Amino acid sequence: MSLLERVVTRLPRVAALLLALAIVFGLLVLGAEPFAVGLIPTPWDKLAHAAVFAVLAAVIGLASGLRGGRMFALALAGALLVGALDEWHQLYLPGRQAGLDDLAADAFGGLLGATLLAVYGKACEALCDKPHGNADRRRAP
Repeated sequence: MSLLERVVTRLPRVAALLLALAIVFGLLVLGAEPFAVGLIPTPWDKLAHAAVFAVLAAVIGLASGLRGGRMFALALAGALLVGALDEWHQLYLPGRQAGLDDLAADAFGGLLGATLLAVYGKACEALCDKPHGNADRRRAP
């Protein structure tokens, strides 16, 4: 495998890792800034939590390079860990408050993202296992 082929095959995983790191940075560093207080009003903040953590779980799963149940478990566990860390971090930020309702929205989003990624992975595997075109047909002599 050439260097270019290795780079191209690893690029989606590297991009997913960078996106996961950017999300964690945004939650923990930018979330500590004063502008983050009340940025998204209730009840829309729960939708934002779910959406962000769905994306986070999906990119953690993609970056892992795992498949099946292991990928699902790692994606969900990673999203839950970041969600718990974010809520714990908010305990110490002025104007911010930690809440089990936010953690529940994070967990729902993580579950949604991990599930969608698992379904996508199964669909891709099913498509890859199907014969394409005339490749499997034997030619008559």
